[in-house]
Amino acid sequence: MNPEWRVVAVVSTPILNTAVSDVCDAEPAHFRSRRLPSRCESLSHWELMVNYEQGELSGAASAGILLRMLRTTTAARVVDLDVACD
Repeated sequence: MNPEWRVVAVVSTPILNTAVSDVCDAEPAHFRSRRLPSRCESLSHWELMVNYEQGELSGAASAGILLRMLRTTTAARVVDLDVACD
């Protein structure tokens, strides 16, 4: 199967917080992040991607795990994008 990366959220964290990249680097087959350009000096903005190659249900579950993890372990502000789960 080929990886199918989908953007699932945009996250803002304090500029020195490395939690987003740490979480994504720990599970590179499932999660990716990309730092977005920002004019803000105190926040970093990240685009979060999840691999949906195992199907919709698995991808949506992975997205939920990633978002819950970031909400509970960081001071991240998360903007969820539409994650369909049938």
